Amino acid sequence: MIIDNFYDKEIFSKIYTSIKDYNFLKTYQPQSWKNIDRMQAYPCYETTILTPDNFIFQQFVKTFQKNTLFKLKLVKTLIRKTYKKELLEGMKNKKIFEPHQDEGFDLAGIIYFDTENLNDGTVIYSNKQPSIIIGSKPNRCVYYNALEWHQPNLGQETDVRIVQLFFLTLEK
Repeated sequence: MIIDNFYDKEIFSKIYTSIKDYNFLKTYQPQSWKNIDRMQAYPCYETTILTPDNFIFQQFVKTFQKNTLFKLKLVKTLIRKTYKKELLEGMKNKKIFEPHQDEGFDLAGIIYFDTENLNDGTVIYSNKQPSIIIGSKPNRCVYYNALEWHQPNLGQETDVRIVQLFFLTLEK
């Protein structure tokens, strides 16, 4: 599902401005790949998992429940940055991030902050073949069944891509 203009304009602006003050940890995905150089995977920078007392966390929960009518039992959300230069270097290694599922959750998704481009978006798979490509757009929320195979579109065109990732367990 796609929700454009996910956050209210004022809230989106406040969140985007506040992201500049966050500490980002140099990491890679998938983190299950052990003992590798991060440039052999999907090199990225991430905040720690946001906690319920965090403004972005609170606004996400409030906005997601309002827009979808889902009742959330568990929320895991964080901010991620990727740099085009690093992705290009990583792709030379041919081992870059592959399609994956987010097991252990009901829904997963992404909110784009600063790009508007098909190549900075998300690819959803069907039978392990690309099925849907969703372009990035500031304040666009994309969510899907966490067991759907997906990956970032690896043709990132902007120098920096900032997104909010989320993983959700729903109340039954």
